[in-house]
Amino acid sequence: MIDAVLFVTPEYNRSVPAVLKNALDIGSRPYGQSVWDKKPAAIVTASPGGISGFGANHHLRQSLVCLNIPTLQQPEAYIGHVNSLIDENEKSQMKEL
Repeated sequence: MIDAVLFVTPEYNRSVPAVLKNALDIGSRPYGQSVWDKKPAAIVTASPGGISGFGANHHLRQSLVCLNIPTLQQPEAYIGHVNSLIDENEKSQMKEL
């Protein structure tokens, strides 16, 4: 049984990838038997752009409200410029804190 869900997604054209939307739709059927109902969730989005998946994050939140998935409001997690965080050898370029 799932206790909670962590959504980690890239941003595609200010929204989530179709495969994520399809998973949400399939899990919500048949009517009255949604696997998502009342499961708490958090969202992390990523983008090579400067606004860090903000559009995907908020678009996903709209879908989750309709599915009765209470979503953690803070902290918000957006990862921008992801293309600069991994080099061509797939090694992390993140600086240690």
